[in-house]
Amino acid sequence: MAYGTYREDGDGETQQCCCPDCLLPPDGPPQELYRKAVPAWLGMSMEDLADELGEVEAVEYAKGFAAGFESGLIMAVHRPEWARGFYTKLRDYYLLTHTVDDLADWDVHSERTCQVMPVEIIHMKGYGTDGIT
Repeated sequence: MAYGTYREDGDGETQQCCCPDCLLPPDGPPQELYRKAVPAWLGMSMEDLADELGEVEAVEYAKGFAAGFESGLIMAVHRPEWARGFYTKLRDYYLLTHTVDDLADWDVHSERTCQVMPVEIIHMKGYGTDGIT
């Protein structure tokens, strides 16, 4: 089934499917990361990135960045202890080659991402209290 499709109910009636997969917009969260998180972290629009790198390279870079961001979110939820440990290791490494002020940009990028991609909790009727099946 695809977004917004209808299914036949047991009595022959059709109704819009309300399973989590069918409720997602066609683009979904990965496209939102691509369109919003990449510019938020880079501090430049996709157009500016294309001017700097070239159109094909900008798209490839943005896709790779968005996929990595998505994977990082998944790891942070499923293995928070690992994510926290690796973050500490990464930060220590960057402190060897950057200043503490340089790493302050991470907080700026994080806040900018939260502003352009606010999260709202969705409760779906019939699918547990947290919206997750």
